[in-house]
Amino acid sequence: MDLLKLFTREEAIAGMEISDSYIRIALLGLKKEKQAKKEIIEIKALKKAPLKAGIIVNGVIENKAVFVKTLKEILKEIKPKIRYAVVSILPNNIYSHLYSFPKTVSGEKLEETMKLTIGFQLPMKTEEVYLDWEKVSLIKENEIFLASVPRPIIDVYTETLTAGGIMPVAVEFHPMSAVRLIDFPSDKTARLLLIADRQNINVSVIENRTIKFNRLVPADFLNDDIRKVIDF
Repeated sequence: MDLLKLFTREEAIAGMEISDSYIRIALLGLKKEKQAKKEIIEIKALKKAPLKAGIIVNGVIENKAVFVKTLKEILKEIKPKIRYAVVSILPNNIYSHLYSFPKTVSGEKLEETMKLTIGFQLPMKTEEVYLDWEKVSLIKENEIFLASVPRPIIDVYTETLTAGGIMPVAVEFHPMSAVRLIDFPSDKTARLLLIADRQNINVSVIENRTIKFNRLVPADFLNDDIRKVIDF
């Protein structure tokens, strides 16, 4: 990867959403608006291609060949040429958790505290997963959102995307992408976010642009589980 081109904005970085029923790619850019004398965000490319059942199952790529073929067909239709993307995947195999610490825990102390917390509370061995965490709120205390996924799953995504012509620069899951993109009102009202695929619906509770609760439920049990989440 030519990092210099990325940092100097010579290389376009697209956003890619992968579901079990489609691949969607969007490329944004800045456009100068003469009247307002400022730059505005514009959609330079937006393409979507369907995926047949069985290509991705429970968040895992099962048919690499068809996935690669579909991806290459999408990229042929997009100009300018895209080589890099931030990729958003299904949440089926993601373990996420929101940790809260006092404000006094900061800097190196927070780093050490998170390392200890991960070592004791992560349900998987750290060497078996890719994980990352970020500070999401400082309203009352330090809130740290952590997400992890088994390495073999991400390795398959990386291998398959690379074969299709895309180098992923970052990977996150659908609810995280939605929180970054949706223009939530500034009030502190908690909101229910539903993201559906063929078999499941991801239910998230969002408050202060932070995922407070996240659960994947079968579509058949949606009504009962939504009531439980609302009550929670």
